[in-house]
Amino acid sequence: GPLPAAEPAPTPAPTAAHPRQPAAGDHWTYRSRGKWPTSPKRTFTLRVDRVDNGLVYESLTILEPTPERARSLRSQGAAPGFIDWGGVGWEFSPWLVAFEALTSNSQWRGIRTPSINNWGDWNTYARAVGVETVSVPAGRFKAIEVEVWARRSSTESSTLAGQEVTSVKLNIWYAIESKRYVKMLRTITAANSQRLEEDVFELVEYSTR
Repeated sequence: GPLPAAEPAPTPAPTAAHPRQPAAGDHWTYRSRGKWPTSPKRTFTLRVDRVDNGLVYESLTILEPTPERARSLRSQGAAPGFIDWGGVGWEFSPWLVAFEALTSNSQWRGIRTPSINNWGDWNTYARAVGVETVSVPAGRFKAIEVEVWARRSSTESSTLAGQEVTSVKLNIWYAIESKRYVKMLRTITAANSQRLEEDVFELVEYSTR
């Protein structure tokens, strides 16, 4: 019989540098709550707009309590650093596990840190502290926990000791399958050692390619 017609070779699909890396259209929804009854309870979505040479461009949309249209920021995929989302506050290197920069004994020092209410001059380091299973609304994940300490010396008078931020501690759990972190605990402490806020962020749902 006749030979089957040769099929054209399929065009190879563009591939990311690594399949775990974020891609345009990936999105994650988080829920956050604070320590106090007056602390805002937020639900927000982060969506990747594009990835370019290790920089991840993403947009934040607040869903609750008051919907806010997206604002966009970019961050390094592999290098440790902060993203300051304004009202939502700081995130720390959400992509560490996606870009293979994170192991169970990773550590970093001298991390550039944004100001809080014009209080700057931080001394910041981070280290992985172990692997554990974490349960959040999005599911159960085997995650690497990273502890981040940002500290600074007090520069204000004693009358502001209850307001001046001198320490921010982050505990963040990163899971390979979600690409982004799945849980974050953020503790903000004043010069008089009072805890100003303890925020918990948990992944509610996500969609990745």
